[in-house]
Amino acid sequence: SYADILVEGLAEIANTQANTLYRIGNIQNKLINVMLKGGSLKEIANAIYESIDGNSIAISDYMFEKSVILCDDDNRDYIEAIVKEGNLKKKEIINNYIKNNVCTEKIDLFGDRRVKRTNIPICSGEMEYGCIYIWEDKRELKPLELVVIEASTPIIAVDIYKNLSIFEIESKQKNEFFEDLFSGNESRFNKAVERAGYFEFDINYSYSVIIISFNGDENYEKYDINKSNYIQKLKLKLLIIIQEINKSKDKNIICAAKSNSIAILYGSNPDENTETIKRDIKNFANKILNYAKNEYFGEDIYISIGRNYRDPSEVWKSYKEANRATEYQRNTFNSKIIYYDDLGIYRILSFEGLQPELEQIYKERLEALVNYDREKGTDLVLTLSKYFEYEGNLKEVSEKLYIHYNTAVYRMQRIKEITESNFDDYNDRLNLQIALKILKMYDNQLLDI
Repeated sequence: SYADILVEGLAEIANTQANTLYRIGNIQNKLINVMLKGGSLKEIANAIYESIDGNSIAISDYMFEKSVILCDDDNRDYIEAIVKEGNLKKKEIINNYIKNNVCTEKIDLFGDRRVKRTNIPICSGEMEYGCIYIWEDKRELKPLELVVIEASTPIIAVDIYKNLSIFEIESKQKNEFFEDLFSGNESRFNKAVERAGYFEFDINYSYSVIIISFNGDENYEKYDINKSNYIQKLKLKLLIIIQEINKSKDKNIICAAKSNSIAILYGSNPDENTETIKRDIKNFANKILNYAKNEYFGEDIYISIGRNYRDPSEVWKSYKEANRATEYQRNTFNSKIIYYDDLGIYRILSFEGLQPELEQIYKERLEALVNYDREKGTDLVLTLSKYFEYEGNLKEVSEKLYIHYNTAVYRMQRIKEITESNFDDYNDRLNLQIALKILKMYDNQLLDI
């Protein structure tokens, strides 16, 4: 009868729904149990894999740049290629803030076979920590199953965030070690030596300090929370890169993320000569920069290197030198990698105690000319800089500035009048050159010199 047919149909619907709800509950329970036991990303992936009857799955962790793939061997090559391609969007990863916090669907080819893939972002708050890829190569997934997995992504994000927190705690401990080591205080240095074994700091090595700084990071952190996260992610990526470069452990390298930079202690065999150590450190720095370029953020970092010191109690000097080189880079942007020894006269001009005197020299010798340029829209400071660069050859100056020779002559006459300088006097010329160097250090944005 009609009633019997209706009852059978409703029973079938009820059984189907009950089965679906059972599957959903099964996924939730497995994920929660794994998380409560402190399960790894692989165990989380396995819980989902079993719950969806062996459909292929991959979970990518964007923070630590690792992936877990569970699938049949026949499909592994296809899936690894897809996940790798997906992770190449990491040129965006650094700006990895959620623009479309939704699942997306794709069709992939496994040989001649077309397989549906669902991408589920792993999100928490503003941040996207990774992605779950699920292929329907065994059976079609119910929409509610995908909804449950999507709803569980904050739990997976917690696991990634937990690892990130552990990483940051370790980094904080290293920072405290570095602060004592770089303090220049004997008692604090001895305190650091007491913890040397914990951080694999060998006092029998000679050490140089390398600082990796970020382009404009203070402005990012002060004015834009997204840029603050951007810098935080760069630090993590760089620490992973350094770990990868030094995986052979043939060098005694210790690094930690500071508030606006990464500090690296580079240990060398004290029996090696200075030039060999210098060459090795520059090679190491170039490897970091090349990795960064491959990850699409090479333009955002600068690397500065202090001298090598045979006595570890003097490593604080190398730290100070690397910081001075960093300040030089921030103001000149001349090179991505710079060694303190290559700063020339800036090694003298960069001493903190000299700044009031340097500012006074600038005010006495060059400030009037800078103000004239600002008020009149002229290029007299640039002309003066080129005058010294080309050793007073006004013909070359006029050619480089694309101006008439007589214009160069006129500009130099105005410069002499405004600065009240006698260019036949060696001391006057020297003072103006030093004033230009000071301008380049402290106010590079006025002009390109």
